[in-house]
Amino acid sequence: MKHKALLLLCTILAAGTVMYGCGAQNANTASSDVSEPASQAESQASSEVSSEVPKQPVNDNITLTDTTYETEHIKLVYPTVAQMDDASVEERVNQLIQTGNQLGPKQYSDTANLEGTVEVTFLDGETLSLIYHWTLTNPEENAGYPATYLHSLVIDLKTGDQKYFNDYASVHQVFYQLKYGLYQIVTDDSASDATARVTVQSLLRNGTVSTDKLATADYPLSEVFPPSLFGYVTQERIGLIIPASDHIGGSIRVEFDRKDVAKTA
Repeated sequence: MKHKALLLLCTILAAGTVMYGCGAQNANTASSDVSEPASQAESQASSEVSSEVPKQPVNDNITLTDTTYETEHIKLVYPTVAQMDDASVEERVNQLIQTGNQLGPKQYSDTANLEGTVEVTFLDGETLSLIYHWTLTNPEENAGYPATYLHSLVIDLKTGDQKYFNDYASVHQVFYQLKYGLYQIVTDDSASDATARVTVQSLLRNGTVSTDKLATADYPLSEVFPPSLFGYVTQERIGLIIPASDHIGGSIRVEFDRKDVAKTA
């Protein structure tokens, strides 16, 4: 009797072991089934991350070379662009610079001598910003000479098109900064700085500088060369060139922090 009871107990224990084993096997199988989709998701996410191609810099090999244009009365040293990613855009950029080169000389008489240099205020793969510095002398007239004049040219290097002040600056913010004197005069002469600030306030009052004028700053280069507002950019600032009078000469150059006046949309 004891032998039969012991045998029955062993059978039950054996059966229990089998059931536990099956349960454990099922649990392991379920665990494997659950972890497999997670593993697939992780693999897919990893694949998506690895498939992302890092953004390549635009025109990272671009170069500027000084070129001299010279006639009997005109001398200009200006940059020529090379090694851009797109040869057709490069051609458009250089054509635009050539047009900018003519913005000053075509208005002066044959007796005047004009010398110009071009300052590169900003260059990355997407934007080129230039300021033309012209000095006019006239051997036949001493009054008012030498005279200086500035104008600028900002180029979108992705398209080869001219960028206008309204494209990258908030004209309302610029007007506010001008009105309250929140700008920097670009000059080495502190006396000129004070005089320039007085002149800017006068130009604001008489309407020479207004939000409408700022919105149309940077005359198309094909137009006749008038006194005009011109914009430019630097690494940290946005600049504005303001004619100090209705005659050639006397430009005022002011700059604002990008964070204060940059166009956000």
